[in-house]
Amino acid sequence: MILKKINIYIVAALTVVAFLISIFFGYKLTYSKINSDHYKKQKILYCQLTKQSDSLLTKLLYQYEKQKTILINKTKEVLKYLENRDYNSPLDKIYNQINSGEKNSPYNIYITDKYLTIVNTTFEYDKGFNLSFAENLFMKHKKEKIFEASMPLVTISGNFMSFSDSYLPNDGGKRLLQIGYMYQNIDEMKKIKSILNSNNEINRYEIYAINDDNTSIKIVLNTRKQYLVDKNEDLITKNIADRLYKKIGSKNFLKEKMPDGTVKFYYKTKSPIFDSTTMVYSITMNTEEYQRTLQQLNIISIILLIIGLVIIYFVFIFKKQGTRLELNNKFIAHSVHEIKTPLSIISLNNELRKKKYGSDKYSMSITSAIRTLNNSYEDMTFLLTRDSVKYDVIDIELEDFIQQRVNYFSEIAQSQSRKIKYEYAKARTIIRISKVELTRLVDNNISNAIKYSTINSTIKIILQNRVLSIQSNGKTIKNHKQIFDKFSRSNNTSGGHGIGLSIVHDICIKYNITYKLISKNDQNTFIYNFNEMDL
Repeated sequence: MILKKINIYIVAALTVVAFLISIFFGYKLTYSKINSDHYKKQKILYCQLTKQSDSLLTKLLYQYEKQKTILINKTKEVLKYLENRDYNSPLDKIYNQINSGEKNSPYNIYITDKYLTIVNTTFEYDKGFNLSFAENLFMKHKKEKIFEASMPLVTISGNFMSFSDSYLPNDGGKRLLQIGYMYQNIDEMKKIKSILNSNNEINRYEIYAINDDNTSIKIVLNTRKQYLVDKNEDLITKNIADRLYKKIGSKNFLKEKMPDGTVKFYYKTKSPIFDSTTMVYSITMNTEEYQRTLQQLNIISIILLIIGLVIIYFVFIFKKQGTRLELNNKFIAHSVHEIKTPLSIISLNNELRKKKYGSDKYSMSITSAIRTLNNSYEDMTFLLTRDSVKYDVIDIELEDFIQQRVNYFSEIAQSQSRKIKYEYAKARTIIRISKVELTRLVDNNISNAIKYSTINSTIKIILQNRVLSIQSNGKTIKNHKQIFDKFSRSNNTSGGHGIGLSIVHDICIKYNITYKLISKNDQNTFIYNFNEMDL
């Protein structure tokens, strides 16, 4: 006896160790898979973005190299035109002159007041915009007597533009002239925005093109996937280059965890066509979904561990009593049987009670509960046996079969203040199907219709031209696909395991029965077409 107990403890201990090892390695493999998938997703996203961004910056830089001298010459042309004219006079003539022969009139003129607010322009959208944020740069150009075309930047209107600047001689030399060139055929930004719109993990995307002279292009997209323009000197001074080079250093790739929990990635590369230009891409990723997935994995692992240890404990207890082998082989079947036995006793006693005292609202309520419980029991039995039992396929007359099931559920509906109305054409519809599976299909639909319909409503069951429809009034079902998934329910206000329609779905697939759900105006109709069955 003592030796037997020792063997029991050894087996139990080995079982616990094996279970813990399987949980540990299962957790590690799943964790590794989640990390790997997350990394691959980020890598694919990054490759897509950098590919489009490379194309965008290359096209901008190419057009910039072609346009910067032309833009300066246009500026000189406008300055000469304004020599003896009022700066507030219309600019239509010179506007047409500098855009002569150009498609889409890409050049615009901007004249500010002494406070650097645009007051006269050929582009009305920018009228009233204040340029004082770049006053230091303008004064530097004035002092050094240089004309310069700025690197392309994104304006508030969302267009890519370059600007030249020069102070006008009249009015105390405090008014500024800018000539702007709007870049043409830049479609890559649409593609970039499309990629960003398809991914909810990105908080912010930044694109930089930095020249050796520290001039730069800066494009920023935030979580709303809109253009952002920073109204500070970062747009046009070397601050961008100084900050980014200091952060990234000699590395081409950098990952940085931010204080708010987001993760920021930097990628640096040389321009493929301009040796003096470095491109830097930065993505700020929201890791909430990823962290949530890991948290769910931890919770599931802990739950599995607890459940497993509890099961092992009970197996150990059963083994001590000498019943381990029988319980291992018959545990599930025994559990189902334990439900069936009291269910049969309750049903029998209820029938005896009705014979002795007659039917009343209490016996009706008991009958309803028994039949509801029996439907759940039949679902569990079907799930347990469908892979091991081959059900006989026979000819079944659909009209009579459905009438039998309606009769069965009518008392349940009545006890729950619902009615069932069955309508069918006077025809004889024969289908070939297993009686068990057809019962599961019909019973689960009627049971759900009763369960989720409103009180005092009528459930309509119609059979016509081999099409069965079950219509009930209740909360509109929004997710038509999910409702047929296992453990999914139409709403959370009623009980149930959410497996009934999953069984129906599998039966429909097996017999090629087409089905659909129509939901509108608080009315749900399940439709099953038996015409497509493999007869």
